[in-house]
Amino acid sequence: MKSHDCHVLMTQILPVAIRGIMDAHVRETLFGLCNFFDVISRKSVGVRQLRRLQEEIVVILCELEMYFPPAFFDVMVHLLVHIVEDIIQLGPTFLHSMMPFERMNGVIKGYVRNRARPDGSIAKGFLTEECISFCTSYLEIENPVGLPVNRHLGKLAGWGHREGSREMHVDFKGRIADFERANLVALQHIDVVDPWVVEHKTFIATTYNDQGQQRTDRDIIKEHNSTFTRWFKDKMLTYPIDEDSSAEEKLIFALSQGAEHNLMTFQAYDINGYTFYTEEKDMKSDYQNSGVTMESYTGDIKQRYYGKIEEIWELSYAGENVPMFRVRWAKNVVKEDRHFTTMVIPEAKSKTAGAKVTAKYEPWVLASQVDQCFFITDPQKPSRVVVRRGKRSIIGMDGAANELDFDQYGDPKMEDDDDDDEEPYTTRRSRTTLPKGLALVVARRAALTSTRTLEQQLEKHAAPPSTADAAAEDRRRTCRQGSTELPIIAEMMAGPGGRRGGRGRGPGRPRGRGRGRRGGAARAPRSPSPASSSSSHEERCFEFLLRIDDDPLGIKRLPDKFAEFVDGVEPAHLQLREASCNFCRWPVEVLFDGQGKMYLHTGWDKFARDLHLEPGCQLTFLYEGDGEMIVKVFDDTACRVHYPHTGESGSDTDS
Repeated sequence: MKSHDCHVLMTQILPVAIRGIMDAHVRETLFGLCNFFDVISRKSVGVRQLRRLQEEIVVILCELEMYFPPAFFDVMVHLLVHIVEDIIQLGPTFLHSMMPFERMNGVIKGYVRNRARPDGSIAKGFLTEECISFCTSYLEIENPVGLPVNRHLGKLAGWGHREGSREMHVDFKGRIADFERANLVALQHIDVVDPWVVEHKTFIATTYNDQGQQRTDRDIIKEHNSTFTRWFKDKMLTYPIDEDSSAEEKLIFALSQGAEHNLMTFQAYDINGYTFYTEEKDMKSDYQNSGVTMESYTGDIKQRYYGKIEEIWELSYAGENVPMFRVRWAKNVVKEDRHFTTMVIPEAKSKTAGAKVTAKYEPWVLASQVDQCFFITDPQKPSRVVVRRGKRSIIGMDGAANELDFDQYGDPKMEDDDDDDEEPYTTRRSRTTLPKGLALVVARRAALTSTRTLEQQLEKHAAPPSTADAAAEDRRRTCRQGSTELPIIAEMMAGPGGRRGGRGRGPGRPRGRGRGRRGGAARAPRSPSPASSSSSHEERCFEFLLRIDDDPLGIKRLPDKFAEFVDGVEPAHLQLREASCNFCRWPVEVLFDGQGKMYLHTGWDKFARDLHLEPGCQLTFLYEGDGEMIVKVFDDTACRVHYPHTGESGSDTDS
């Protein structure tokens, strides 16, 4: 599959496929990842929304590390934290993606005639095309002879496919009622007719008042729908139209006389950058193009409707064609959560002409007012469907070459897009079905994010530091060496009832490498007691974070909590193993100063050089007992959750 196909699968199909499976907290994380790719691919996105996405993707990657095996994570996964910043600096994704260059490469490869000399063939072909383009600029614009017509020609303005099209006379087919409804909808949604619509409603209200009758707005609208076409036609007959009349006056007069009873019907129609099919043609095709969505306003109330196209008519008003869709609207539309909107689409009637129509579900709609959507059968409730966003609009056709022409055919709007300005991801996830320990991690991340935002605002408005303050800060940074201790992640991840290791139910073997030892959740370390034995400490895992602030070479001090964790057991050596390699180990000598402080000495420099450690990187150490530590290296602290610092500043420096 191509990259575009994978993108559609991830953003539209995958969320529906996993809707009824997996644990809720894992499913929500994958939903967040799919939504991230969906938002960054839009043609327009706000900077405020991008900042929120940056915070979300950091937490999402941390949650993925908790749920998926290490083999899932390669450099491509961690690159997600840099995408948002690229969009802020370079603009929307479609402006700096590889797709235009790949298309251009395909054009260039078409210049090759002599495969033994591809470079010369490309240069000669490119020069030939430049010369021809230069010469044609001096010729009058004429229709090319013998060249195929672009299949996308007319896709923005409106063009019906010849295949399946036919001519129909509504009088002979018994479709007068449908024809009158379609004509009324077309007149009421054309801008030049709006003054006459307002005048007719005012005329009805005045007539009722003169007769002393009280009518509601609903009664006035009902009377307007039943009498407007006849009133409009009689009204315009009083205005003579001659050769001196303007084009707008001639158009209004043609509209008032009604559409021709002999009209064209189509099975497929191109408009608004989409290709629409009727439901009958959809059943014969591998593609679904019959789903439509429309946003309607009733006063100040906005409502979105969904449905499937049953018929496509093209009404003709003295040479002016107006395409109309007859749509079978969905019912029982329910927005079940922030990700999905489900509904029931009624079964198609055997005879469309005899179908009963209510005022609430007017079947006819202007083709220019709808967008395309996609329906997927709900895996949880097969009687309902889930609506997803349709294909992207096609821009650049029909001579649309400036920014304003592009903007009028933007991304299709969906009801789920209204959730963009809701509460932050971290706050929402802390209230969902996350396990207790993981919810605490996300909640702390949300609190720290808001604190960091406040600090940034204070720094923005603060006065610049003096020279003396800057010099003092430099001295403090120079005195601060080695590492910074951060609280252990195990205290936040494991509850009091967590398993000690392994996938089984038992505590696991203390020294083994089988089921009871690997793969289990970390257990929060218990407070040390003199009665604890060495084997009890070896059964527990311990994780802590170190940040390298200066030169990574030299003696590095381990956190005091690690010394308390081993509880008197002083290993002479530690085996450091990089997380992505099971066979590479570095023996490092451990020194003790007699005051409960531990240092990494001989062997640490070789480890730092082999892993190319640099100032500013962050390391995660996971002690698994038997003198073995697993190490993960992060070049940027944004790759992990920032845990609040709770230790004393004096305990973080090396001697």
